[in-house]
Amino acid sequence: MKCLFVLIIILYIIKYISVRIYSCYRSIHPTCIFNPHVDKRYHKTCKKILRSYNPTFVQETLMRLYDALTTMAPNIQFVLMYGGLIGYYMNRELLPFDDDLDLVVIGENSIHELIDKDGWETDEFLFEVQPWCLKRGIIDTHISRLINRSIDARMICKQTGMFIDLTFLYNVPSTDTYQARDFNAYDGKHLLPLRIGKIHGRSIYIPQNVEQTLKKRYGSVLKFNKRKLVNGQWQYADTDSIVRL
Repeated sequence: MKCLFVLIIILYIIKYISVRIYSCYRSIHPTCIFNPHVDKRYHKTCKKILRSYNPTFVQETLMRLYDALTTMAPNIQFVLMYGGLIGYYMNRELLPFDDDLDLVVIGENSIHELIDKDGWETDEFLFEVQPWCLKRGIIDTHISRLINRSIDARMICKQTGMFIDLTFLYNVPSTDTYQARDFNAYDGKHLLPLRIGKIHGRSIYIPQNVEQTLKKRYGSVLKFNKRKLVNGQWQYADTDSIVRL
């Protein structure tokens, strides 16, 4: 009888985890095999456009996506993070060899207000929220990290398939830290109060301490594969460029 009870418990756990994995895998926004930063529903158009990488075109498209976000949700503080924040730190522009833009939204009130915008659409843009973005249980979090499904929402350009990824940062109870689903966590004193910066002619929120935020995510050294910044312009180089924060 005891063995049967243990077997039932094991089967229940296997079923629970399997359902979570399936839900996570099916509910995330689909991307192309040839480029994980492109929505595969629009791959016929974007594959032709992005076959020869054009930094100016990419940056203009990402900025139009950002404009669509701020038009859709003018009260939300969208915060520049990850690769976009590295570009801002280096020369106040997006990195010319990046083809996506990552933003974070901080705090439950802003997150719930943004979730209400799920399905917002125009002829050019589509905003989608990950259906299980509010599930923050330990199993859900580990599964989403394991299969690389940690993005909470996206603003997608239907003409190219390019998109902006949005990650929700929740305050960890009894601490002054804010954590994403993929376990990246940031000190509140480094994030807040937010400051306003400028990038490609747009105002955008940035962390209070950009350097410490980047150190927390990437360590104290940034490495750029055979690229260096010379007089504000990125150039190819024979060796990797190293930047110490």
